[in-house]
Amino acid sequence: MMGVLMIVLALVGFIPNSLIGAEGYFRTDAILNGALAVIGLFLLAFTTKGENTAATGLYFGAMLAIVLAAVGWVGLSDYPEGAAVKLWDMVACNIQTAYLLGGMGIVMAICGMMNTSSRQIMRD
Repeated sequence: MMGVLMIVLALVGFIPNSLIGAEGYFRTDAILNGALAVIGLFLLAFTTKGENTAATGLYFGAMLAIVLAAVGWVGLSDYPEGAAVKLWDMVACNIQTAYLLGGMGIVMAICGMMNTSSRQIMRD
């Protein structure tokens, strides 16, 4: 489910809208949208091999999202609240995008911890 959500989020970023994209509230560009799509594809690929592999995929996706968020927070620390900067001179990001990536990373890490059948909240 998280993989599909990441891919949908990336696709919405490519469509001009006021929420996600080059001029949206969450400022993204083609590179960041592509990175979100790649994370989503990794999550979908990891789910085909079983519970432990799915948890590993969630941890990997969480690590990537949290690293992008941390680089965003550090890169934006010298700029005013509404500013957007280029991370590594490639990826457009604003503080709202950094918070979104950090939140997604935390949610993926929690989902990875709860992924085994002995810890599921809702049973199939």
